[in-house]
Amino acid sequence: MGKFEVVAGEHLLENFIGKPVKGLTELIWNALDADADTVRVHLVENDIGGFSGVIVEDDGLGMSADGAISAFKHVGESWKRRPGARTEKHKRSVHGEQGRGRYAAFGLGEHVVWSSVADGVTGRREKTAITGRSSDLRHFDIDDSVPSTDETGTKVEVFNLTKEAERDLLKDEEMRNKLLITFAMHLQTYPSIHLSWKGAKLTPEDAQLDCSDIELNLPEDLVGAVSVTCIEWDLKNVPRQIFLCDADGSVIADIPARFHAPGAEFTAYIKWDGFRDNLQDALIDEDGESDAATIISAAKVGLKKHLARRTLEQERRIVSEWQTDEVYPYKGAPTNAVEKAERQAFNIVALTAARVVNDTKSVKAKKLSLRLIKEALEASPGSLHRVLEEVLNLPDDRVQELQLLLERTPLASMISSSKQIADRLDFLKGLDSLLFDKEPRKTTLERTQLHRILAVETWIFGEEWAKTGDDERLVDVAKKHLSYLGEDVELGAGDPIKREDGRDGIPDLVLARSLETDQDMHEMLIVELKRPSHKLKSDDVDQLRSYATAMVSDERFAQPNINWHFWLVGNSTNEGVDLQREQINFPFGVVTKNAKFTIWVKTWAEVLNSANHRHKFLRNALNLVPEHDAGIDYLRKKHEEYLPKVLLQDVSSNVKDTTSEEKIDESEKNLKSA
Repeated sequence: MGKFEVVAGEHLLENFIGKPVKGLTELIWNALDADADTVRVHLVENDIGGFSGVIVEDDGLGMSADGAISAFKHVGESWKRRPGARTEKHKRSVHGEQGRGRYAAFGLGEHVVWSSVADGVTGRREKTAITGRSSDLRHFDIDDSVPSTDETGTKVEVFNLTKEAERDLLKDEEMRNKLLITFAMHLQTYPSIHLSWKGAKLTPEDAQLDCSDIELNLPEDLVGAVSVTCIEWDLKNVPRQIFLCDADGSVIADIPARFHAPGAEFTAYIKWDGFRDNLQDALIDEDGESDAATIISAAKVGLKKHLARRTLEQERRIVSEWQTDEVYPYKGAPTNAVEKAERQAFNIVALTAARVVNDTKSVKAKKLSLRLIKEALEASPGSLHRVLEEVLNLPDDRVQELQLLLERTPLASMISSSKQIADRLDFLKGLDSLLFDKEPRKTTLERTQLHRILAVETWIFGEEWAKTGDDERLVDVAKKHLSYLGEDVELGAGDPIKREDGRDGIPDLVLARSLETDQDMHEMLIVELKRPSHKLKSDDVDQLRSYATAMVSDERFAQPNINWHFWLVGNSTNEGVDLQREQINFPFGVVTKNAKFTIWVKTWAEVLNSANHRHKFLRNALNLVPEHDAGIDYLRKKHEEYLPKVLLQDVSSNVKDTTSEEKIDESEKNLKSA
């Protein structure tokens, strides 16, 4: 036995060690470069269900002792670097050229043994064994060669596996797929090669959905023929890589695709002989001006177009299959822009998850999976990740891709915005029923009904109040001066008022909201809501005026940069209040206006009409038609705990107050004249 030293520094050699899968693929490439027709990968099992070793054996030409020493000693001086280098026997294209591949084997384990049978220069067949350890990369042991009658070939045994290799090798399907996509072009170019993983032959054609050549738009002065092949795989979670190959499809290097293609499990292969001489240009600066960078850029453009076409084709096919199986969660054609956008977003997401969804043969399971995706989109596109990760088990990179795609397209924002508009229109329809349908109106008395509902739907008073919350100082001051409004009044955030007999009171409600605008200005909104059964009278206006005066004079808000808005809202008004609302110099509804505050008296019909009017353009553009029952359903879903019992039952028998439509019509006229 002897020992020889590698002509290279330890640190340089350590840099050649990569991931376990890289070590495995390099051992296979070395076998193929040695003219192997058959390459078999075996795993050595241990007693606890894992693996203790990896074996790669081939029937290639093998290595003689002299050839092995020469190959191992001189890093970067491989025979494969010679121009036009081909394998000795079959004249196939070769993969490596730096003599680094054998060091990648130490990415699998700490102890590697190469046992090789080859014909020596004298014609005598001999067997040679070389041993290396990751703890001493500069030195290898070599056994004395012995005569052999075995067939030529090399057997590489890797032991003392790294922790990473132990974990990766347990991911059987993932490792198999990585080998399949890496060697796909080489196996298709040279079909006589037999590559197996754990006893099963790897046949790329059997796992392909589509294999297409892509047309490229390249400069005419580019030297050498270029072709691009895109393979779509019938596999899950394929690493999206672009393999840089020579003209025969032998892989020289690979780069990540770095573009989105939801639902597509693909790899691409760019074949160009120039990559051997321009590899660093391609790896260092993909977006540069070199020939290699130009080719890669053009290939990505062509791939995006091709995959976009394929996605549309698959979407039609898969959706058609789901519709036939009656698991697709939509019926008929979309009726408005909202439904169209929602369905487009659903198809993008569902197509990505299609392989997982279709894995089950259960129609019920498919239907459930698709319904969960639909409901997540409807609730919030941002909540999709939970369904995709926890329910459908999509990998993180696919989930993140979908999240980014939805964020960068108008689909998600359109769905969210249009859903908000639809919800608001349904709320207005439901509130109309609550205020004007005979039965609900009679029973809408408790503070936990109308008042509590409006406390979280403040947009109805104006878009600027949609996102406001409670202001602690404002609430304190509003509470301090409530006595001006009478005894039976409370704040929207207050505790229940108890009567002397212990029952809950039926108070009016005061909503207080603050809004900071530009230039350090503040807008304050105070809304006093009267019971639906109460007709507004002049005493109510006087009370609110006194309350307003006390509020704006409070020492905590006695400053010039605050605009105060006070609203008094009820179902109807008496003649005295109407006279105050129709003053010549004020907009309709304003009863007091001075330098400090403005007081409005509004009917619910006017508030509803104004809110409907603000949403009119979007309602028409999105073709949304709110219906009575949809409005009640919205109230049930969002505000069930605050509804009168009659609205928690079938409301189809409720009869509209005949005066409500008249009030709406009247408010429209007032709005136009204001």
